[in-house]
Amino acid sequence: MKKLFFTCLLFLSASLLICQSIKINKKEINFGQVSQGKTLNYVLELHNLSTKVLKVGLRPSCDCINAFPERFDISPKNRKTIKITIDTKDYLKDFSKDLFIQSNDPKNPYISIKIKGYIFADKQPVIPITIFDSAGCLFCKELKKNIIPFYEKKYGIRMDVAEYSIDESRNYAALVTLEKQFGKTLTKVPVLFIGNDVVGGKKDILESLPNLLEKYIKTGNVKRVEMPFNDMNKKIMIKNLKILPVISAGLIDSVNPCAFATIIFFITYLNMILKKQRKEILFVGISFITGVFITYFLIGIGLFKFIQRINQIVIISKIMYFFIGILTLFFAFRHLYEAILIKKGTGIGDNTLKLKLPNVIRWKIYDLITKYTAFKYLIFIAFFIGAVITVLELFCTGQIYLPTIIYMVGLPEYRTSGTLYLLLYCLLFIIPLIIIFSIFYFGASMENIENVFRSKIYYIKIIMFVFFLTLGILIFNLLFFT
Repeated sequence: MKKLFFTCLLFLSASLLICQSIKINKKEINFGQVSQGKTLNYVLELHNLSTKVLKVGLRPSCDCINAFPERFDISPKNRKTIKITIDTKDYLKDFSKDLFIQSNDPKNPYISIKIKGYIFADKQPVIPITIFDSAGCLFCKELKKNIIPFYEKKYGIRMDVAEYSIDESRNYAALVTLEKQFGKTLTKVPVLFIGNDVVGGKKDILESLPNLLEKYIKTGNVKRVEMPFNDMNKKIMIKNLKILPVISAGLIDSVNPCAFATIIFFITYLNMILKKQRKEILFVGISFITGVFITYFLIGIGLFKFIQRINQIVIISKIMYFFIGILTLFFAFRHLYEAILIKKGTGIGDNTLKLKLPNVIRWKIYDLITKYTAFKYLIFIAFFIGAVITVLELFCTGQIYLPTIIYMVGLPEYRTSGTLYLLLYCLLFIIPLIIIFSIFYFGASMENIENVFRSKIYYIKIIMFVFFLTLGILIFNLLFFT
């Protein structure tokens, strides 16, 4: 029984040796991308695992492949090295050939080795690539310094890189425009445009770039993406038109009857009741205006950030825009109605002007002024008074401020530069305050200033009607058409 077992084992081992008598160190030769006319050299090694002599012959599938030697024997348990040369002179684009190995191995008489790759024209192919990056992006630097040179060497190509920094607003606007053209909205940098493809972010670029290069090496004649600067120049006028509501809002808000009445009362109280000198009132005014400006600006930043967060929730955003749009149109026609009453001679009284501070808040402001102006360090206290009054007057000034901020959040060009536009708005808002304090310092009386304001209230109401009507239409345009 033992004898039979060892006999079978020896027979099986011998069969395996016969079955695996020839071994090749490469099953495929893939030379990647090479320029036309280049001669490629490879070494192939055959191993005879059997106890018999192997007689081997090599037959390439085309005359572009040469093997040396073509016919040879391999003694038992020995190896043979074959030199393979591939001439790419007359070939272009995809290359796929075979090298057949014929031997007296009964189990593997015919073995084929696939030889493949891609051959491009003699001239080094140029792949134009457009990159949008940022100064603070570490991977952007890695991409330009190491990754692109690596693939240029690997594929024998040259990447013609056009680089644009999105730190410049013009380039950022171009990126947004191109993404719309390509039907993609990416959230990471760098963003890479190549041919008809766009890819962004470290992970996607590392995964996609080799495949894209191989694709466009084979395609050839890749065109660089056209920068939309010409189109952007045409859009500058449109963009300027879009900022007009922000500028108009700041100026109109500055002559808001609520804010105007408060500043007249403040200066009158300082001059008539406290008997302050004009020079002192001027410095108090500077402190007061600074408090108003900083507080109004911070309120705007807070509202801007808050609305940006709400804007990410589509349903809530739509509802908010709808109701603010309705409210803005209501303000428009209420101002028109009040203008008509003023024109008819009804007067400027509590029954005429409804879009004003409630009496409770108005008397609270007057109490604040009379109480805190009695303090010793009035110049410093004026800053605090200005800040508190700004918050209390939001009921009135917010009628313009809030819809304007919502309008700004809805436009892409304001999302990254909203702070600058709010700064501009707040500077415009305090211009009349500066003018009133200045002309009072140079001799004008508050009674004359108030009379001028009252004589122009009709025109202010008409301007507010036009402004709110325009802003309401723009808000509904953002709601339904963006």
